[in-house]
Amino acid sequence: MMLAWVRSCARSESGCRSTDAGMTLVELLVGMVLMSIVLSLLALAFNGDLKTTKVVNNRVNSTADARLAMEAITRHLRVGVTPAGMSNPFVSGKTTGTSVSFYSSWVTAREAAPAATATVPTRYTYALDPARNNCLAEWVTPAVVSGTSTTWPFTDGSRHCIANGVVTVAFSYYDTGTSISTISDLTLVDSVGVTLTVAASSSDTYPITLTDRVTLPNLGSTS
Repeated sequence: MMLAWVRSCARSESGCRSTDAGMTLVELLVGMVLMSIVLSLLALAFNGDLKTTKVVNNRVNSTADARLAMEAITRHLRVGVTPAGMSNPFVSGKTTGTSVSFYSSWVTAREAAPAATATVPTRYTYALDPARNNCLAEWVTPAVVSGTSTTWPFTDGSRHCIANGVVTVAFSYYDTGTSISTISDLTLVDSVGVTLTVAASSSDTYPITLTDRVTLPNLGSTS
């Protein structure tokens, strides 16, 4: 058998060389170029998926922040009350187009309170807080009762952020449906409009904006 194979190779023009000539340099270069194109397309697709995921996550987080913040503001506004000896539930000087401060019966109605303060409302303030990257902050200031005197020491109120990111908030005030352009007489206010916009960053092209308007049904004195 071996001798027959050698004779066959001798008679063959190509001898017994392998017919597998391998790949030329040009073929290798073409393969590398094609592979780099495929990898580049895969990388672009992957980066696109990452950006889409980031946008979706930012939108979900902004929506959650905006809804929770709006719920907190409107929930406490709905039970806004006028403390004894006062003419309206708002705090003058802190109730503007970009902040609102008012007295609410929410905490005393929902939580166990000492007998001395059981009928005294708590003060709530909502505004952007420069000390915390301009987050929308909520200040909760319980009443301090001393004899016949009741005060709300603002510096002792607890403060926490209820919406982070790039936040803008606007408050509008109404007297029986008519917008009050100048907040000079807070006794006229019977409802408050809230516009809240939350974005993940300054470059976020999909900010979340919520609007609501709250009527204040409990404008009578708490006395």
